[in-house]
Amino acid sequence: MNKAIGCLLFLIQGLLSGQAGLKSQIIKDIAMSQIDSLKYDSMICSLDSVTGYTVRGYFVDSVCLITTWHDESNHLRWISKENIYGERDGISAVFLEGELLYRYSLCSKGDCVEYYYDSEGKRIQVIEPIQCESSKERNCSVTKTYGEKGELVSTIIESDKKSKAYYYLDNDEMIELNFIYNHFLVDEYFLYYPDGSIKIKGRYQSVDTSKTYQEVNQLIGIGNSSEWEGLKNGTWLYYNTKGKLVRREEYELGVKISERSYWFKRD
Repeated sequence: MNKAIGCLLFLIQGLLSGQAGLKSQIIKDIAMSQIDSLKYDSMICSLDSVTGYTVRGYFVDSVCLITTWHDESNHLRWISKENIYGERDGISAVFLEGELLYRYSLCSKGDCVEYYYDSEGKRIQVIEPIQCESSKERNCSVTKTYGEKGELVSTIIESDKKSKAYYYLDNDEMIELNFIYNHFLVDEYFLYYPDGSIKIKGRYQSVDTSKTYQEVNQLIGIGNSSEWEGLKNGTWLYYNTKGKLVRREEYELGVKISERSYWFKRD
């Protein structure tokens, strides 16, 4: 993360400890203050025929650097700031009806950290750019999603080539999935005990590349059970809490073709 972004995020997060309305007002004030500091030389106002929103563009040397959208009640619904190269830069924000904060982004030369909120002002998701592991990868980011009580429910680390997803279950167990996008293959599946030791590991078969990321998640059963049903393929191994192999299953394109259980003497 850019150091300047990190410092400003720290300051803003310190301010966003109040209720939904207060959070919204703080972000709105900070975002709109960019207009005054811009020292723009012209402003063009128009009416969007589709949404009915009033659109204002603030220009410097004929380049539109800040755009705002206000609804029919003159409530701010969207503000976006760019630099002269067309990259997102500064603070952008999207508001729900009544100017309740939905998303704000803090950007530097196109790299943005994005925060999403529900109608009650609770943080539900954070998306942050990260350094890619390989020079062949692009658009690397980490997405963290939070539950109703503010608990972390998933972490997804992804690029244009692959992703690694962690899902945290109510019983403190964790699921790990590895995706390879060029084949949209759910390459590996891991389920961990609360202490971090492996419980289950296996693989899934290739998935139709026409399916979306969400459809793949639905196909392999995310959210349905701790031991997902789906298109298992190859060897699946199951371990007890002491790390001993207790069951081995073989699958072919989602069909179980063999199973073997292992028994141990009580210690």
